[in-house]
Amino acid sequence: MSFSYVVFEPAKVHWIRHFLNHSIGHCYIVEPHNGKWLVINKSYCSLDVFVIDDLGDRIKGKRVIKVERRLLHGYGVMLNTCVGLVKARIGIKAAWVQTPRQLYKYLRSHQDGR
Repeated sequence: MSFSYVVFEPAKVHWIRHFLNHSIGHCYIVEPHNGKWLVINKSYCSLDVFVIDDLGDRIKGKRVIKVERRLLHGYGVMLNTCVGLVKARIGIKAAWVQTPRQLYKYLRSHQDGR
């Protein structure tokens, strides 16, 4: 089984933050990788992928949900957002999940099995 951690944090400075929940306005993926941690973070203007040694400060005080990754056959239509990236990486097809808060609620309600 492959696991990922979805990290949720407050909305960053961007025009769209006015339409997002302030406490859950952004999300990204963290995965174990060769004894370190792979961070996959989609922002409004870039895709950041990097490896860190320690998660401590990176996730301190943030909401984190551990999920099992599934392989999807055909993703359907997904927006090029942090939520779209997370959904594609962990295998969620739920079309109505478009904001970080909706993703958080979806993952919380499906934690015992999707």
